[in-house]
Amino acid sequence: MKLFFLRHAKSDWGDSSLRDFDRPLNKRGLTDAPLMGKKLHRYFPENLKVISSPAKRTKETLELFFNDYDRNISIEFDDALYHGSPINYLEHVINNDADEAILFIGHNPGISECASQFSPEPIFFPTCGCAGFSVNEASIKENNLHLADKIFYHYPKEM
Repeated sequence: MKLFFLRHAKSDWGDSSLRDFDRPLNKRGLTDAPLMGKKLHRYFPENLKVISSPAKRTKETLELFFNDYDRNISIEFDDALYHGSPINYLEHVINNDADEAILFIGHNPGISECASQFSPEPIFFPTCGCAGFSVNEASIKENNLHLADKIFYHYPKEM
């Protein structure tokens, strides 16, 4: 199974009347999301499943990240990923077909904490940071997530 984790792009804090859930991306976020998508599309297999928080900034990141993607993706929004804990992400991993590839789009700290379970060292996602892992079904069933192979870890400032 291939798993990918993407933190939403940089959001706009300029309108204090907006609820956190409704904050859009700022200028940098609007630039970083499509740039990161173009750089990272090559890592994604056919028929990618995207599971995203329904917050405005994650939806905008999703749209811009995949704006020129030419392969099939299915998209699911999960309210539990809005400020969710690692278990909210891991439930999808445990309950999905081992042959599927999943990209999660979410928020810190949950997305960094979940991705870190697949890595021998902790991972912290800056905005629009993304990592990919390959993990076998036995490792998932035996709760040996740290045995996953890291495919990549990238973020806008290093690209």
